[in-house]
Order: sequence, then C-alpha cells, then structure tokens
Amino acid sequence: MTLRRSFLAVLCAGGVAAAAPATSLATPSPAALKLSAAGKRALAGQSIKVTPATLKVGTWSVGSSAKIGLNGSLHFKRGKRSVTATRLQVTIGRSSSYVLARLGKKNVRLFAVTPSRPAVLDAPQKRASLTGRFALTKPAAKRLKSSLKLKRALKTSALGTLTVAVAPDPAPAPVATPTPLSSPPPSPIVQPGVSPTPTATPIVTPTATPTATATPAPTTSATPTPTPGVTATPGPSMDCADRFAQTPPGVVDWFGCDLPGSFDLRSWTTYILGPNVSVCENAPGTITPGVGASRVVVGEAFDHRFPILESETRPDGSIVIATAGNVAYRMPLHGIEESIGWFRIVIDPGGQTGTVYASGTSKPLDTNPDVCTAPVLPYGEQAVLTLNLAGITPVIADGYKRWVHVPAKIASGVKVIGGGGPFYGPGTAWGSFTFAVPVG
Repeated sequence: MTLRRSFLAVLCAGGVAAAAPATSLATPSPAALKLSAAGKRALAGQSIKVTPATLKVGTWSVGSSAKIGLNGSLHFKRGKRSVTATRLQVTIGRSSSYVLARLGKKNVRLFAVTPSRPAVLDAPQKRASLTGRFALTKPAAKRLKSSLKLKRALKTSALGTLTVAVAPDPAPAPVATPTPLSSPPPSPIVQPGVSPTPTATPIVTPTATPTATATPAPTTSATPTPTPGVTATPGPSMDCADRFAQTPPGVVDWFGCDLPGSFDLRSWTTYILGPNVSVCENAPGTITPGVGASRVVVGEAFDHRFPILESETRPDGSIVIATAGNVAYRMPLHGIEESIGWFRIVIDPGGQTGTVYASGTSKPLDTNPDVCTAPVLPYGEQAVLTLNLAGITPVIADGYKRWVHVPAKIASGVKVIGGGGPFYGPGTAWGSFTFAVPVG
C-alpha cells in the first residue's frame, strides 16, 4: 500500500460476516475516494478531467449486503463534452463490491471495488466498511467512450482507492452540567496546550461501560483476521506504566497516560474534557471510541484499543498493520469536532522507524466564533504520526513478535489532529503504541 494524494474526500470509510437486514441513518465514519498516480495518468492520457461535487453518505442499510448511498455526483469532462454520474451507491457484498451510478441517462455499475483488506459486513451490529482499489467496469468504460467521443475505451485497471464505513452512533454519554467559573478568567479562552493541576475542576468523562467482548484468537497465518468489530476486553485500572506490556495479540493499544500533559496528547485530551468558557455550544466535551475501538482502562480517556484487521510482513522486512475503529474528540464549547482511526501502521525495513496513517475528520481549532459553523472535513489514509523504534527490542513469545511502548510524534505538515496544529505542531508527542504480529 502506498500513500496517494487525495482525489476526492467524502463523508463516508474499510472478508465478510452478516445477518438480518437493518437500516440506520446514524452518522457514518469518515473516509475517502482517492485517485492514484496511475489513475491520473490513465485519465490524462485521453484528456479526461474528473470533477467531484461534495459527496456525503446518505441513507444506508446493512443486511446480506450493505448498500450505502452517496449524496452528490461526479463529473467526467473532455473538452466541451461532459457526462455526470449521479445516484451513487456503494454495495458491499460477500463475493463482490461495487459502486452503482446513473451515468448520463443510464444506470450502470460505475466502479468495481477489490478489497485491499477484509471488508466488514456485520448486520447484527449494523456495521459495514470497505477499503479497496476501484476501477471502471467495462459497461461504464463503454458508456464514457460513447458520451465523451473517445477514440478508445478507458482501461479497467485500478484508478485509486475507495474507503467507506458506516455504523450506528454510540450511545450518548451522560451529560454533566459544567461547573460555573467562580470568577472571570484573565482571557476568554483557557490555553489548550497545558493540563490543569490535579486540584482543578474534575474532568468530565463518559461513564458508560463498554460491552465486554472476546479477545481475538491468534491465527497461525501471517494475517490474523479477528471477527469484525470484536475488541479485547479493556483491562483493569492499573498504573499507567504497567499497561504498556499488557496488550494482547490481535489489538493495537494507543497510550497517552504517561505524557507530562504540556502541549501533547495528554493535554489535548484534558483540554477536550475540561471546563472552559463557551464560545459555541454550552455542553461538555466527550472522547468516544467507536466502530470496534474501546478504552484500555474503563472510564479513562487517555488510552485506546483497536482491533487488528490484518498484518503483513513483506519481503523487504517492512511490516504493515491495519486496524479498525476510531476515536472521536468533541468539544462543543469551542466547536471542536475531530476523529482519528482506521490506522495503517508501517514499520520500515530495518525496524528503526515507522509511520502511522489514519482516516478521520478534522476542524481547525480557533477561538473566533466563526469556528462554530465551520465545516467538519474528512481526510483519508494520511500520514499523521511518525514512530521511533530505535532502542526498542521486539519480544518474541507464543508465536508473536511484540513491540512495547513505541513513541509517536505528529508528522511534518499535519493539520488534521490536535485542532489543526496551532498548539500541537510537528514533533509533538502524541502518545505511544504497543502491538504484536505473528512470527513467520
């Protein structure tokens, strides 16, 4: 897998398991449709430009297959001729996945999608996700050839990557009334980069207890695939330093509990949950894991756990780990709405460095009231964190190679986490990871 430049971001996201149909209008997870370099060349070779309108997930249902409607359209243009693809719908099935559309005046399968990691089709939990390479189908290529007066039909090789996911909204956390400030602060906004002292107003944290689920059983292959959405049971309340080596196989744990709390992931967490002066909506902040993710310690928002969808050790020695799930950070007081997840962790050949790619949503942190109505923008598979594995010797036991407490920092140029970077720029400590992959 390679990181590709964004072609189209849509509010939609990532094998298969299913049961009875269920329709839901809950908020979908974010994702992206991206054109690869090869896809751009293939279109440019026939002077075709593709212009997307803003797309958002509309109605969707999950049963024996998942059907995810996309509101919006795609415009294919060559010179003065153009054709528009409307009524877009992603179908995720047991044997095939594709994108339906009305292309001009005819309904066609616009794209065939080949999963690059196991798709999720979970009817009982009303969840579905797909990540894969999309390519024009022969009927769509033929239709474009006719409509755009091409000399030859476009090839049906992969044009890029589609990622789409839907799931019900998590149960709302108990709402606590913010404690009024006893006196006005020296400025209207509390600086987000520094955690308050332990004697400050207590942090409001959701108290709902995640449903206990079974730890995914290790497999003998190099690509363990746990049941979609199943996450190891969050651990007990233990000291922060004792958590790092307790991560079971089949999951990735992301820790922030041991950071100092000054312009880092811990202070961001505290800022989201802590009291502040209302600029937008007067409601408490929340940090909510979803789509299979959970907290490592129930009731504590610094550490989170993600189920591994697949892992691969490549011939050059690099290792790739793909996870499900995300974490949503919401602070209505300042109009903050941000999520991060669906990690793709890449350990470089030699095992000294690595990169964490993620998909999610972002909204710039700003104390101006205009931020209240600013749009929440999705991003897909962006390199957000760098990993430093130097000096960390992986431990091999029970058929797994485990890396413990690998520090992560915000990567250069990242503007999609920590409120877009005004207080949390490149090089900021953004927690650490523990993960294990099968040996062999």
